[in-house]
Amino acid sequence: MIDRRALLQASVPFLAALAWMVFVFVETTDPVGTRVPGSGSGIFFDRFDLFAHAGALGLVAGLLALSVLALRLSAYARALRTAMPVIVATAYGGVIEFVQRTIDGRAGSWSDLAADFGGALLAVVALDALLALQRRWRARVA
Repeated sequence: MIDRRALLQASVPFLAALAWMVFVFVETTDPVGTRVPGSGSGIFFDRFDLFAHAGALGLVAGLLALSVLALRLSAYARALRTAMPVIVATAYGGVIEFVQRTIDGRAGSWSDLAADFGGALLAVVALDALLALQRRWRARVA
């Protein structure tokens, strides 16, 4: 059974992830596509676009991982904290890419979806690494 305090602690990053997902959806389904000046033109902005995808979906995955972590689940917590946020963020990125194909001036692409996956995976792996460093530091201090 999950106690109320853990549920409250888990709800904060979860709600932040949902709010960020709404913001990302609104920004990436803009029919005009002019919210980022120069977006999609030239080498710099094409690569910037991939970093933006990785960062946006990495933040979603990281917040979801923090939400699962706050629940303090024991048996499958690590697998759940690692796999679920990456799957959810990548699937969400796939939905955005699919929707963009139906909007004038937008185009969904496999490279954007790959960047979404890469950002989500990197965020969760980085979170796991930071948690491992924290455990080592606490063990050393104690």
